[in-house]
Amino acid sequence: MMTADSLYSSLTSRFTGKPPVEDMYSAIGIVSDYLSTRLFLNGSKLLNEEVSLRYASGVNSAGLPDNMLGTVEPPFVLNIIGQTGGIDLLPLPSGYRSSFVGVTGTPEYYEIKGADLFVYPTPNKASTVVFEASLAAIKPTTGTDLIPFNGLFDYIFREVVLLVMLQGGSAVMQADAYLSKTFDAIDRNRANRTVIPRYFP
Repeated sequence: MMTADSLYSSLTSRFTGKPPVEDMYSAIGIVSDYLSTRLFLNGSKLLNEEVSLRYASGVNSAGLPDNMLGTVEPPFVLNIIGQTGGIDLLPLPSGYRSSFVGVTGTPEYYEIKGADLFVYPTPNKASTVVFEASLAAIKPTTGTDLIPFNGLFDYIFREVVLLVMLQGGSAVMQADAYLSKTFDAIDRNRANRTVIPRYFP
């Protein structure tokens, strides 16, 4: 694993003398977004994390993580009094939203609208909704922040961040054939060996 500072140090000797057209953090972000998108579209488990949303009594919406790309499994309600497991939520059928206006109880349905996850009926007690989702990698903003993906794609970052800094964001697409071959080999060999801890507070 390397930090943003160590990545920059490894690249400085390879600059061609002309000023970069992208700053390092923008270049890292472009490459990170590319890799996250490829992982998501490939159905990779490397991005999967458990998301836990808390709903106060009388509130039926909660904000989703800003970096969420999509859900992996349907959400379920956790910690219902008198039950040992969770209650799977079903997608809200079309046209059913109006039937839950003013209705409270144990949530049975869910709906993702914009950046929020809504549950129906509105919880009549504090509830926790849990689901597994694909989350895009968090991009570094300071020199001591780690490059995403725990070192798995450090070689790709070193090569392609340099290209993006010198040529701009379109360099990612120019390097797509190289990226595809390298990325797919790493993802295929490592993704299914990744262990994702599950924790229920």
